[in-house]
Amino acid sequence: MALILVGCGCTDEGCGNDLRFSSEMLIDWANADEFTLEVCAGGECETLNVTDASSSSWFGFPLDPDVSGSVDVEVTITSPTSAQSASGTIELDSYRPNAGLCGPVCPGADVTIENGTVLNAGSGEIPPRD
Repeated sequence: MALILVGCGCTDEGCGNDLRFSSEMLIDWANADEFTLEVCAGGECETLNVTDASSSSWFGFPLDPDVSGSVDVEVTITSPTSAQSASGTIELDSYRPNAGLCGPVCPGADVTIENGTVLNAGSGEIPPRD
């Protein structure tokens, strides 16, 4: 009997852009297509200056790859006419950015904002991860 080994086809993609926000939701929240978005999760903060939010379907922010379970998230959006903040606790899923069973396993969540609270988004609101 012959045994044929075939490579798993893994890529070298790492974790990143693990908290994902729908651009449509952000445009509605900011009431503008241009804004600054600050996201703090698990003690780490990132700021993104958006000049044309409609040019993308979603915006992502990194998480510490060792985070699991849930994470506290604070979001501030500042447009030319207003500033708003929201916070909440997000339950994290895990995903593999590479093919099949290849590592790493990364934390992640699709996120929405309702009435000043950051929430997990329902499935299908943001296109699947590549």
